[in-house]
Amino acid sequence: MIPTQSLSITLVQLDAGEDIERNLESARCGVRKAAEAGSKLVIFPENVLYRGTRCGVRKTAQTAAEYRQLLAPLAREFKTVCVWGGIALRDGDQVYNALVAFDERGELICEYRKIHLFQLLDTDSPVDERKTFAAGTQPAEFSVAGWRIGAGICYDLRFPELYRCYAGAHLMLCPASFTAFTGKAHWQVLARARAIENQCFFAAVNQCGTHEALGVETYGHSLVADPWGLVLEELDAAPGEMHCVLEPSALTRARATVPALNSIQQGRLSPG
Repeated sequence: MIPTQSLSITLVQLDAGEDIERNLESARCGVRKAAEAGSKLVIFPENVLYRGTRCGVRKTAQTAAEYRQLLAPLAREFKTVCVWGGIALRDGDQVYNALVAFDERGELICEYRKIHLFQLLDTDSPVDERKTFAAGTQPAEFSVAGWRIGAGICYDLRFPELYRCYAGAHLMLCPASFTAFTGKAHWQVLARARAIENQCFFAAVNQCGTHEALGVETYGHSLVADPWGLVLEELDAAPGEMHCVLEPSALTRARATVPALNSIQQGRLSPG
């Protein structure tokens, strides 16, 4: 069912570092500006609270209960749903790269653990998330004002089968710390592809600046693509906020013009 009302969202592009308090203050500023713009949903990038060394990530990891105590008050204060992109979530002996979302009452409404862990090999600054995180196993979605929303994180953008799990959703998310090396070639085209094949809005919010601990430059260029695959808004490579209003009519128009979602076959296709 298509939502009956538009949805105002804000993407907060950050240049986060190892100072958690500084990162939190930047996030708070972003939520305040989003609330002033009338947004009902605020999305932060991957590594929003801490962008540092592997050792530092594991040291600063917190449990879901600890994150609720830290982050839920912000959602309650500004009366907006806050999606915290990739944060280090501790569960027993494991640490996951997780997306958590809190609603206006400060209730946890989504927890997604990144399924596809990033590897950037054969470069001067290789990256392997598998050395830091355990992999998640389940997709996760939530709703805001009648809008069904599917979750993913960064490297997940390259795996259409994850986003196809949310077929019929109205908005899909990809908080990221996409590198400049891969971003220049792949960021926009992949985001647009996920929007087109699922005939939904797609919000991809990225880190910018240089990941000092790894010496890796991130790409920025947070964007929102519509269900036809057109980029509605896009930031440059500097920190900032982007406010966007998503109209249900765009969903209706795309799905009526090319009714591809009606042709999705259940289960795997058989050869021959």
